[in-house]
Amino acid sequence: YLSLSFWEKSLHKYSYHSSKQRVKAPLKENSPWFIFFSDSQQHHQPMVVLTEAIVLQRTKAPNLESVKNLNLWGLKLTDVSIVAQMPHVKVVSLSLNGIATLKPFSCCSDISELFLRKNAIVSLQELEWLVPLRSLRNLWLADNPIAENDDYRLHVISLLPSLLQLDNEEITLQER
Repeated sequence: YLSLSFWEKSLHKYSYHSSKQRVKAPLKENSPWFIFFSDSQQHHQPMVVLTEAIVLQRTKAPNLESVKNLNLWGLKLTDVSIVAQMPHVKVVSLSLNGIATLKPFSCCSDISELFLRKNAIVSLQELEWLVPLRSLRNLWLADNPIAENDDYRLHVISLLPSLLQLDNEEITLQER
């Protein structure tokens, strides 16, 4: 993990042009990973963005459309919007990151397994993004703030009838 002092040192080359503009800084020289800072981000916490270059490097796929399995857990990613460009991905493992929205996954029509443990998903409304995913069988959202809601499990099951497993537990007939 990189310290805040690293982020601050990386930032010294970049200047803000307005309070709404994001500033892009490479994690290190010639890196496909980028962090973004904005004046509105409290304490200049970095936003770590997943890029096409790192997806292709890690998956060895020739292009985003051919990615079938994406396993990038524990990298502190906060922006995975590029996942929306992977319609044929089947298994996604992005646990232990900082993901706050499920929107990028709504375009992944072939996804069958989605592992997002220990992220930053808060609202039950985020689940609406997964409704179109008819192939989704296994979803893991445990250890996200969303899972602390009293009716979380039953809400997920009612919204996503194709699920067979939620948070590493099989869905029973009684829960349906």
